[in-house]
Amino acid sequence: MIIVFYSFLLWCFYLATSYSLAGKRIEAYALYYRAHSLPNDSLKKFKSLTTVDQVMIKELKMLYDDSRSNSYIEHATGIIEEEKAPENLSKKISMISLTGIDKKVPFSLGFSTCLS
Repeated sequence: MIIVFYSFLLWCFYLATSYSLAGKRIEAYALYYRAHSLPNDSLKKFKSLTTVDQVMIKELKMLYDDSRSNSYIEHATGIIEEEKAPENLSKKISMISLTGIDKKVPFSLGFSTCLS
């Protein structure tokens, strides 16, 4: 039972990490929060048991700490991205042409450097 529970927590943690790398802050934050709230409750219960492996408790503590710090990082990163959103939008709006003639950006696949 403990192994299944620990596997679920690791799954939450690594899924949150993949969401974080994909830029999905809300999903990552929710999964990190889930991965650190469950071990907190479990650690309280496991400490009362005498037959629990101390290595497992140590790993749960590490997972709890990592998940907690990562959830704070995701929250802060989400706030920073929200603050930059209007700035990025204004940059994109300033690039819109009102005459209907867009600026043409030279397109290159980079083959010219390979052929020479």
